[in-house]
Amino acid sequence: TLVTEDRLRLQLASMFGLAERERDPAPAAPAAGASLPSSAAFSGWRKPRQAQDATSGEPPAEADPIATSRRRRTRRYAPGTTPDRATVAVPAETVEQDEATFAYLDETGSRRARLLGSAVAVLAAITLVAAALGWYYMPELTVRATLREAPVGTALLYSVTAPDASAPPDAAFSVPAERLSDTVSFAVTIPATGVQKTPEGTASGTVTLRNASTAAIALPAGTALANRAGTGFVTAADVEVPAGSADGSTIGEIAVGVTAAAPGSAGNLGQGELTGKVADQPVYFTNRDAAIAGGTDREVKVVAEADIAELENRIENDLRRVAAEGWGVQLGEARAVVGPSVEPAEPSWEIGQSAGDISDTVTMTGTVEANGLVYDLAAVEAQARASFIPQLQGQIPAGYALDESTIALGEPELLSESPATVEYQVTATANARAVFDEGAEANLTEAIAGSSWSNAEAAVANVPAFATWEVERDPEWWPSRAPQASDRVTVEVAAAPTAAPAAPGSTPVATPPTAGAIPGTSRSSG
Repeated sequence: TLVTEDRLRLQLASMFGLAERERDPAPAAPAAGASLPSSAAFSGWRKPRQAQDATSGEPPAEADPIATSRRRRTRRYAPGTTPDRATVAVPAETVEQDEATFAYLDETGSRRARLLGSAVAVLAAITLVAAALGWYYMPELTVRATLREAPVGTALLYSVTAPDASAPPDAAFSVPAERLSDTVSFAVTIPATGVQKTPEGTASGTVTLRNASTAAIALPAGTALANRAGTGFVTAADVEVPAGSADGSTIGEIAVGVTAAAPGSAGNLGQGELTGKVADQPVYFTNRDAAIAGGTDREVKVVAEADIAELENRIENDLRRVAAEGWGVQLGEARAVVGPSVEPAEPSWEIGQSAGDISDTVTMTGTVEANGLVYDLAAVEAQARASFIPQLQGQIPAGYALDESTIALGEPELLSESPATVEYQVTATANARAVFDEGAEANLTEAIAGSSWSNAEAAVANVPAFATWEVERDPEWWPSRAPQASDRVTVEVAAAPTAAPAAPGSTPVATPPTAGAIPGTSRSSG
């Protein structure tokens, strides 16, 4: 049995089923000046506020601790249960007193917790929305591809005609020429064929001197040596050749350096080729151990008599060509002269070098009065391009388009000539480029948007216009998935390198690759 006046202890006793002693219903008032122990003094609870309807000077009615405990547990574990539904009836004044008992509790912490929870919930919602938007719009995908190209080419004939001449029937077009006269300056240069050698480096080496006499022999530096061919050398130092034995069983020997008497490659001798006897001495020499080397010559070009004769022959027998070439240089790049139409007069000329002069080239310069047919090169190119475009269009395979900026004209090839008409053949080459227009680009970006990485690569690989391609994503760490929005997909295309243009005179025809084949395809995971 628990005997106490502390209501909190009584409540705990009722919660744990402990017996309690019944208290007096009306305890005696304490004597004046006496001090009663307060439950708050040892329980740590603050004194509750009195009920509003309590009479001043009268103590509040004592509440039933068991009813109070049951009411609190009901409110705690069964929210919404009101005192009128409790097992034990609780007077209204007791409810008010009980509420006043907990009025000291501060609700600031509870409000802070609720605010913090609300902030965390809002932040989580914002994060989820941002993640969803990022999933759709943050990544960017770039496709870099090169378009397939195929070379095409064809050839045509054109003519340059005098004002009163008719164009050949097989010519695609004809360019009119006008006859002009002019003083033509010319220059003809040919390479010199003569060669002159100038000695430069001096040969050197070592010889062995042998003395068969019984007395030592001293040879000063500069002692002359020569082989049977007359190639001369001199010793490089003073030496004393040892004597041989009296019975001839041994021969005195010593080595000495030698240098060719004259510079040049003539002093270079093979091993054993420098052999002989020292003049007026019983001493013999030989380069039996090593070759003599180091002699060099400097070769220079000189004008030969044949070079002079070649230039004179050109001016006498090929003056028309010489005059036409000189006239073409004078006209520059805008106009050209019809070579066969040139009629030169008597020239004046001179050769700038003479036979024997050290020179790499031989040049003749002069002037001559000439007349001939002159035409506009720009007109030829314009008409040739206009004629080539429809012919090249016929060579274009399906799915390709002619890139007119790649049309290149070859050098004209002379087919026939006469004083009034000259006929040329000229070739043209160009590139046909696979068509990848805005519609195809839109279809590709739509196919890529929202797809997996493998499906995005497959969509790019299935574009027949692409020769090579690679796919990159930004940022690289983003999951391997294409962006949801098609406007986040960019396609960059460029022309692929093509084969070398066909040689002039040939007519290459493009052979389109098989659709869907992707040779040289590159893949990049970004």
